[in-house]
Amino acid sequence: MPPRPRLRRTHRLTLTLNEREYKAIIDHCESRRIASRTGWMREVIMAEVITEHERNAPFLFDEAEMQ
Repeated sequence: MPPRPRLRRTHRLTLTLNEREYKAIIDHCESRRIASRTGWMREVIMAEVITEHERNAPFLFDEAEMQ
């Protein structure tokens, strides 16, 4: 199989947190030995986006047809 091309990350998002939010993230990452906070945040955010997208996706059949 040929190698899959890597998708380049060219778009930047900036996130501003208050002290308590920042400390909660730092403590979480330290307690779970998460080395890459950026990668972890990307995974958490994308998991939520995909879950929400799947939850709101249209159904093949409407509810009346499924009963």
